[in-house]
Amino acid sequence: MERCRDKSRTRECLAGSGVRQPRFAVVTAGEDDAETDARTAAAVARTGLPCVVKPVDDSGSHHVMLCATSEEAAAQVRLVLAEETNVRGQRTAGAALVEEHLTGPEFSVETVNHRGRTHVLGIVEKHLTAAPYFVEHRHVFPAPLSAGTADRIVDTVRRSLDAVGLSDGAAHTEVRLTPDGPAVIEINGRPAGGMIPELVRLTTGVRMQEQQLRIALGRAPLPMPAPGGFAAIQFLLAGRTGTLSRVDGVEAARAVEGVRQVTVTAVPGQLVQPARDAYHRLGYVIACGGSAEEATVACAKAHAELNVMIEEPS
Repeated sequence: MERCRDKSRTRECLAGSGVRQPRFAVVTAGEDDAETDARTAAAVARTGLPCVVKPVDDSGSHHVMLCATSEEAAAQVRLVLAEETNVRGQRTAGAALVEEHLTGPEFSVETVNHRGRTHVLGIVEKHLTAAPYFVEHRHVFPAPLSAGTADRIVDTVRRSLDAVGLSDGAAHTEVRLTPDGPAVIEINGRPAGGMIPELVRLTTGVRMQEQQLRIALGRAPLPMPAPGGFAAIQFLLAGRTGTLSRVDGVEAARAVEGVRQVTVTAVPGQLVQPARDAYHRLGYVIACGGSAEEATVACAKAHAELNVMIEEPS
C-alpha cells in the first residue's frame, strides 16, 4: 500500500518490471528556491517538455498540472513543496513528481485482488478537461473497446499490480493508451472514487465496497458478472469564478430518459471556480443505456438542462 500511496515509489517499482510508464524524476526542496529550481531543471531535462508536475501523495488531481516551460514546472514544484498537508489532512511526503507527458485516451481498470489473483471488474473510459489541468469530467463503463485493446490494457495492469506487490484488496489503475501501447499513469490501492463504483453497480450489480470488505475479512470476492448495458456520469463544473447562487433545472434533468441520478453537491453561498481538480466539481448526472453512446447522450441531455447560477464574488 505504501508503494501505491507514494507515486514515486510506484514509478521505481515499475521501472524494472517492463511495464510502460512515463519518464520521471523526483524533486525535493533545496536549501533555497534557487537550488529547488535547479533540481527541477534537471528533472525537466530528463522528462522533456511539456511535462506533468504532481505531488507524490495526493489525490483527485490536486496540484497536477501540465507545464509547457521550465519556468512553469519550477513554479508548480514550489507550489507542491509548500503544501504541508494533503487534501486528506495527512502530512505530505515533501516531494514532487515530474513526469513525461504521454498522449492518448485515458482509461482506468477496476480490480480486486485475492491471494495474488487479479479479478477484473472492468475498464472505465475517462474524459478530461482541457490542459493544463487533468480534471475528469465524464466516465463511461464499460469502456467501448475492442477485445484485443481491452486485453492489452488489462495485461498491463496485471503486470503493474504484480510489480508493486498488491496481492489482496481493490485497485483503481489509471492507464493511457499511447501510440506505443498502454502505459500506467498511477496505481491507487483502493476502490475507485468519482462515483465509478455506482457505474459498476448499475451495470453488473456488484458493489465494489462489498468486494473490498470481503477481502479485508479474508473472504473470496463474489463472482464478477459481465456488464449488462452501459452507464455514464457527467460532472457539473463552474464556468467562472464566483459565489454559487443556485442550480436550476434539476427536475427537468431527472426527467430525461435513461437518467438514474442527478445530484448537486455544491451548496448556495459556496465559492466556486473553473475546475482545477476533482474537488471543484459541483455535482453530477448518471445515466444508463444499451450502448455507450446512448448512455453518454442521455447524460449530455440532462446536463444541458442544468443551469449554474453564479454571482460575482464580493
